[in-house]
Amino acid sequence: MGRKPSEKTVSKTPYDPHLEAVFVKVLADGSVVYRIRKRDSDGKEHSKVLHPEPGMTNGEIFDWLVGERKEFLKDLNSVCGPITSRSTLSEYFDAVFVKKKELTVRPKTIFDYKARFEKHARNDIGTKKIGEISKLDLMQYYNRLADNGVGEGIIQTMHRLIKAILSSAMDDDVIYKNVAKGAGVAPMKKVPKGRTLNEEEVLRLQECIEKENPMWRTLFNVMLHTGCRRGEIAGLRWEDVDLVEGTIHVCHSLVYTPGIGLVLGDAKSEMSNRDIPLMHDDRVALYNMREQCDRGYVFNCNSDPERPIFPDTISSHLSDLCDRNGLPHFSPHMLRRTLPTLLITRYNVDPKTLQCILGHSNISTTLGYYTMVDGDQSRRTMEMYGDIIRKPVENINRKTEKRTAKRKQDDIRNLGYIQGSENLKIVIGKNN
Repeated sequence: MGRKPSEKTVSKTPYDPHLEAVFVKVLADGSVVYRIRKRDSDGKEHSKVLHPEPGMTNGEIFDWLVGERKEFLKDLNSVCGPITSRSTLSEYFDAVFVKKKELTVRPKTIFDYKARFEKHARNDIGTKKIGEISKLDLMQYYNRLADNGVGEGIIQTMHRLIKAILSSAMDDDVIYKNVAKGAGVAPMKKVPKGRTLNEEEVLRLQECIEKENPMWRTLFNVMLHTGCRRGEIAGLRWEDVDLVEGTIHVCHSLVYTPGIGLVLGDAKSEMSNRDIPLMHDDRVALYNMREQCDRGYVFNCNSDPERPIFPDTISSHLSDLCDRNGLPHFSPHMLRRTLPTLLITRYNVDPKTLQCILGHSNISTTLGYYTMVDGDQSRRTMEMYGDIIRKPVENINRKTEKRTAKRKQDDIRNLGYIQGSENLKIVIGKNN
């Protein structure tokens, strides 16, 4: 067995936790390696082992170590710090991804990222080195989630999160390729089977809403008539309501984050920041409410207009309303989906207009997730198509009959000018 490697300091300096130190290590075979070490103020130590090229002079080694030390400190001060391609996915998620997202997204989104990653990824794909993750690894990971009873929606959510993490790592030059991109990696995405209200249910619901007190009656009518999200309705303030122009300006959303509480943040996206025209009845109802109180939140706790209504309270009150009136269970998001479904499938409203009203960043969301088609709509569409393809044949037959009748009349009229045409008409009649 060889001798245990010895370690000694090249240049001894007084210890300072904020200064880096370079050590030399002589191995058993006589070769020399160097190690750069730096300790943070909190006691955490970072180090890097360096192997000089054979034949380097002392001067060349000194210049080389100075350059390596500069790169070492640069890496420590970068966004990723000591994170490399050999770090695990979990390490990159904690050290870099979350910190970057905290600068750009809402606290509730950060909470959701952490909760999903902790539950479905940390002890699975999160243990793999980020630079060694392959498409096959991801496909096997999604299959494991499915085998453990995780739903398709959650698997799709985890795929989007993993893809975002790898994209961030690629931007930071930790990895050179995002293997989560491309077809065939994630399970086949299925169109959601969302539920909306049909015309009869909308009328029945509005009848039940009229029995509520003025605040709840106005709240549910505005939600049904504008397609606003419940967080947008809960975060609506009186300065966002223009009763002269008859519009509401959606620019905030009220979100509850565990550990933080209610937070009035910006709208979900740039497209979510929008103006929505009000129906006349909703405009009158809001005017009457403002006569009672014109400050704070539109829909608030009666005792304090600066205390907004809790978003979950909207859902629970709507559920209770349905139970009291014998209606199927309707969620606030079903009211939001009802608006585009009825206007597109029944009245051929331009989807681009509805995209602006709903505040969707992509029109495919409006058409794919917020426009539901039921069996009755499909049947009416096929009947309409049948009428369309039958009409040209019927029109052709009618035109042919008209042309034939007109030709006969012209022939008889022309024969009247020929001498003895009475006999000719009898002959033609017999031939016919």
